[in-house]
Amino acid sequence: MLPRLAFIDVETTGANPVVDRVTEIAILRVENGVLVERWSSLVNPGMGIPPSIQGFTGITDAMVAGAPQMRIPRYCRASVSTSTASHIALSSDGPTTITP
Repeated sequence: MLPRLAFIDVETTGANPVVDRVTEIAILRVENGVLVERWSSLVNPGMGIPPSIQGFTGITDAMVAGAPQMRIPRYCRASVSTSTASHIALSSDGPTTITP
């Protein structure tokens, strides 16, 4: 039996975890190697998306204007390290970096 996995993808306004904000979240849930659920949402970052990021992700200011905002508690922001991962797989054994 294969593990149950959730693949999480987060798009942001840039690569600086202190100043940049989330613009999109997507989650794919896989059970026994089969995609069983998918979810995604645009997120209003509360700031402009730089043109270079708009070109890279295809997400524009107009697209996120009516999207919900995401608020992360201050204590979570304070614990952000300089190491980031673009994709994380979560299983019952804990997080595993897929793509650094």
